[in-house]
Amino acid sequence: MISIGAIIGGPESSFFDKILCEFMRHCESEGHLSGEPVKVNIVYHLPGSIMPPDFAGIRPAKFSRRDKKLMVQVAVGDEMAAVRNRDEILDYIIDVADEAIGVAKTKFDSAGIEYNIKKDRAFLNEFRDLVLGE
Repeated sequence: MISIGAIIGGPESSFFDKILCEFMRHCESEGHLSGEPVKVNIVYHLPGSIMPPDFAGIRPAKFSRRDKKLMVQVAVGDEMAAVRNRDEILDYIIDVADEAIGVAKTKFDSAGIEYNIKKDRAFLNEFRDLVLGE
């Protein structure tokens, strides 16, 4: 199951955050439909003048073996946060989420926790079809 969070570094990222909220709401309302008991919390760190991300790329963060849950942090680059095209941002958000669940799969495998990444990938693809018509 996928859940989404955001750390907003400043008002410059408000448009990106607005689009990210579409994905966040979808995951909140439909996330349980993947049927995957393992939880991946993807937190997008949006750049800004107040608090830019202090890392680049995607990294595993807080892990709970007991709860079968992993937080994966994603640093959104300045150039992506400056985009003003809804479809381009949604495409990026979904692609990065797919990369994040790949990071989670590696972590869960090394911890001996069974994670069916195919269920969450199907969930992402269904969302992509819904919002982008691909």
